[in-house]
Amino acid sequence: MEGAGEDPYLGSLIATARVKGLQGNKLGLFDDPYKYCNPEREQKELNNPEHPKAAREIAAKSLSMETEVVNSPE
Repeated sequence: MEGAGEDPYLGSLIATARVKGLQGNKLGLFDDPYKYCNPEREQKELNNPEHPKAAREIAAKSLSMETEVVNSPE
């Protein structure tokens, strides 16, 4: 937390003040927390068969990059 140094208590006070400041500005951030929830979209995204494929591809790329770094001469 910027300006709080190493003191977690002071950091929590500053964070609380920031959130309350946002609430006081009438930005509507906390009026309806479920405003953008969409059960149909949620089910479509949670059950998307492309997600596991993408996760495997990303993991394979990251492992191959790690292997290249470990095996590269310095």
